[in-house]
Amino acid sequence: EATIFTRSANYVRHIQASSVVDLFIKGIVFKNGYLTNTGAQRGGSLHLTSCNTMIQECEFSSNHAKSKSNTTTYGGAVYVNGGSLEVVRSEFSANKTSGSNCTEYGGAICTSNADLIVEDSVFTGNYCNSSQSPVFGGAIAANEGNIIIKSCEFSKNYVYCSQNKGSSFSIGGAISIRSANRFDMSDCKFEDNAGYYGKYPALKSGVYIDDTYITDGVMTSVVERCVFASRSLPTTYSNSKSNIILNGGCLFMTNCLIACASGTDSTMT
Repeated sequence: EATIFTRSANYVRHIQASSVVDLFIKGIVFKNGYLTNTGAQRGGSLHLTSCNTMIQECEFSSNHAKSKSNTTTYGGAVYVNGGSLEVVRSEFSANKTSGSNCTEYGGAICTSNADLIVEDSVFTGNYCNSSQSPVFGGAIAANEGNIIIKSCEFSKNYVYCSQNKGSSFSIGGAISIRSANRFDMSDCKFEDNAGYYGKYPALKSGVYIDDTYITDGVMTSVVERCVFASRSLPTTYSNSKSNIILNGGCLFMTNCLIACASGTDSTMT
């Protein structure tokens, strides 16, 4: 039977660690972690700095990182800064970041300048929610490092910005990859992920790849044997694209299916 970590008091994450050479976490349920305060908030359940971490056969559910206004939130369940993170055979559901006029990264996982491997894992109903600032990656937001995602399922994850004005936008309903050294994704399934602002669907849902901030060379992305589908989005998402968006760099796609039950909005751009 799994060990369960749940919140015993308000404003408490489960684990914070720094500079651990080998951190191994297996068979634990992390639920209801909640972190909020003034300033940027990082990791509603786990906050790991310069650690080499393996997470295996764990469950993260209903964890929440919430920032106050005009700042940034990173990782509703897990935030990693430096080092590496490998996630295997784990589940992430209903984790979220939120804030008023806050930039949001990664409803379930956010990594910064860290190598990331995610394998045989499921992400369902994770999201980022802000009133009037950019939001990135309803399930995963990875910034820099080498990123590998394989044999995973992403369904009903989303990014939401409530006001359609100024610099507000929603990017990567499932995944946002920005300025990585390299991004490899294979044998993954995406279904009914979305990005929207106000009552209007965003154009950058699904998977977003961006090498805008790379100053030396270009980012290479390889996507193989993946399925991108949109079949049962509610009316609010009716034109939202369950797709893959490339903003710079080189993308190589092979043996992928991009499909929609109705309409023409399941595309690659």
